[in-house]
Amino acid sequence: MKLKTKYIEISVIFSIIIVFMFSVIFLGSTISAQDKTPDDKAKVKSPSDANTEGEHEVINGVAESFEQDEKKGIIVFIGNVKITRENGYLNADKVTVYRDVETDDVIKTVAEGNVDMKDGDLLATCEHAVLNESDDTIELTGSVVVTQKEDRVEAPYITYNRQTGIRKGKGNDKELVQFQVKLKKKKKAESESSEEVSEDKGEKKE
Repeated sequence: MKLKTKYIEISVIFSIIIVFMFSVIFLGSTISAQDKTPDDKAKVKSPSDANTEGEHEVINGVAESFEQDEKKGIIVFIGNVKITRENGYLNADKVTVYRDVETDDVIKTVAEGNVDMKDGDLLATCEHAVLNESDDTIELTGSVVVTQKEDRVEAPYITYNRQTGIRKGKGNDKELVQFQVKLKKKKKAESESSEEVSEDKGEKKE
């Protein structure tokens, strides 16, 4: 009986110790969570913050001068402008970026003078280029030369839709549209070649 009583007492004491330890751990974690400052909480990024960072494009480049009007949402780069973008580059004498003041979204980018650009797989040179972000189109004017893959088009005016992949060129009274398009020849079917061989053999027998 004495052994059983001692065993029960030890079990009860051990259970009380375990409950006490769990209580201390729980209270400690609760206090540490309450003690976090607003700065510590701000360091934890939410999924929405991550998505916001992914929506922005970082461009790098050089220019002889730079002007920015925050109230109008206009940034102007002047003189030997060379800009590197995620999907290519944009070089020109002058580049103006127009942004929505409320949303900070880029509305359009205008390049003027000796324009040399790469947008995805499209390479182009011209005198004036407008990259419309609102409808995802590109307008090129003035001695335009566009190369895409193995196709080449020259015209006074060319438009390109990034979404549909449609290119349109227009000439004028002085210049016509010049193009070089590579077309793949269709191979003759094996049946046609075999028929030709059989016909040739038939003619020889006669």
